[in-house]
Amino acid sequence: MRKVFITTVPEQPAGKLKAYVYHADQIDIKTDTETEYPIFNVLENEHGKEHELTLIAIKQDGENFDYNYEILKTDVSEFEEKYNEKINLVLINRGKEETNDVYTDLFNKLAKAIPDNCNIFTDITYGTKPGYSIIFAAMTYARRLKFNVDIDKVVYGKIFWGEDRAKIYDITQLFYINYLIEDISKMNCKNPKAAADILFGIEQEG
Repeated sequence: MRKVFITTVPEQPAGKLKAYVYHADQIDIKTDTETEYPIFNVLENEHGKEHELTLIAIKQDGENFDYNYEILKTDVSEFEEKYNEKINLVLINRGKEETNDVYTDLFNKLAKAIPDNCNIFTDITYGTKPGYSIIFAAMTYARRLKFNVDIDKVVYGKIFWGEDRAKIYDITQLFYINYLIEDISKMNCKNPKAAADILFGIEQEG
């Protein structure tokens, strides 16, 4: 099986990106391995010699991004050595400005980088806030329009500052809320809104 993992390189100043054990309530994203990148919690649980692993890294230009990307490459190398498995690391460069052109370009690059016949696992811990929506849009494009693509997991890592601990959360359901609303709105039924209200537990006034 082909598995595609998506993460974003952060802008933390050089030396400030700290490794944590990202604790989890779910067994399928739990690991005792310290990492700077929570996507490795997912990789630790999803790898296997029968799988083809691709890690897509979104990165901006700049000294801090370059430094932290080297950390990611080191983590990939250590993972490959530990498990004797290959990770195909794909770098996607995005512009620095928060403009429509920059995000359209990022969408195009992501949509192109995601192959057919794959399961997608995404970490949205790092990156700009508008960037999350572009990643979700690219995943929706792949799920809807490419062949045999599933969105398996979306995770978010949180560091509890001052407590020296971190936790990882499975937020896949947030991706599928929009997906389900789109499907329901196109249903051939008398009242798709009522169907959505029942599904999501939306109580109506009066």
